[in-house]
Amino acid sequence: MQIKVKASGETEAFWKNDVYGVRMHSVIGGRKGERSFVSISFKRASKGGGVLDFVVELPPEVFSELTAAMARADRDAAVVACCGVLLEQMPLLFPGAAGPSPSSSTARPRKPGRASG
Repeated sequence: MQIKVKASGETEAFWKNDVYGVRMHSVIGGRKGERSFVSISFKRASKGGGVLDFVVELPPEVFSELTAAMARADRDAAVVACCGVLLEQMPLLFPGAAGPSPSSSTARPRKPGRASG
């Protein structure tokens, strides 16, 4: 995974790359009171020994803000990523809709203004 997490503190002069085990999950709620969210988790060695576990939960209410931040960081990559996910989700959103026919990708486009047939 390409997510990078760096850590620093008041007594540290630089950001350190000592974070590991970075994972992103989609957590789907379902039981009464459980909410769905995106989770980013990671680990870091503790100064006193042992391991610290961290979890960042991003609820649906921040998805718009997250998407806007992605667009500000790299508009083209954000648009491609969002459109790709939406295309993958279309069969779930519209289960009865027919997808493109196998021959449509090889068919020659019509010239504008010409009638079909």
